[in-house]
Amino acid sequence: MSIVGTNLSLLTAPEQREFCKTPKLLAIGSIFQFSCENDVIWGAGVLDSATFPTKSYSKIMQTLDIRAVRGPRTRQFLMSTFNISVPEVYGDPALLLPYYLTGYKKALVPTISKLLILHFRDATRGPTIVGKTPIITINAFLPWNEIINLILQSELVISTSLHGIIVAEAFGIPARVLASHNVKLFKFHDYFEGTGRKLRYANNLSEAIQMGGEIPMKLHLTKLRNAFPMDKFEAKS
Repeated sequence: MSIVGTNLSLLTAPEQREFCKTPKLLAIGSIFQFSCENDVIWGAGVLDSATFPTKSYSKIMQTLDIRAVRGPRTRQFLMSTFNISVPEVYGDPALLLPYYLTGYKKALVPTISKLLILHFRDATRGPTIVGKTPIITINAFLPWNEIINLILQSELVISTSLHGIIVAEAFGIPARVLASHNVKLFKFHDYFEGTGRKLRYANNLSEAIQMGGEIPMKLHLTKLRNAFPMDKFEAKS
């Protein structure tokens, strides 16, 4: 809505035929499995190349209008598996939050030392204290605006959820991936390589704190911003 200046229709139907009635935009997350014929892709990624249902998506992939993908692993998988052209434009669009949601600002004086964000598959984990360092623990079921506000108050974000990392880095807050047995690492590798780095994750909270935040991303976001399919989704007067 901030980009195109109009209301958008959010598709939440549980069955694929319901969200295949008209071409749609797929942007944030590992959501290629929700694509239908003639959809537009802007920054989305593949969840896991090893388990992607390639046979059932072969026809669909030939019709997609791909403007950008999350990272080089998604791009290489799509090109080699489906023999389609994919532009070398990388980045998860959540990196653009500071450009479009300008009311959200990084705290000048953080009030949260360590923020642990859990992927929804890890949501049963409880609050954790490592030594004398209290860790505020939340999970991805919280409303997105509440999570952003907590991230903006933090000195260090540790996350098993990829978008906990992406949102923190978008606002210049140090972040570290915490590996989880419940979450595959393909998308993390994809994101980090798309931002000019190699994934370095922690195996436990103590290690995450010791490692601190990752080096800043090496990605100029102009190409991603310019790749937005305004020609198809711009508001009509």
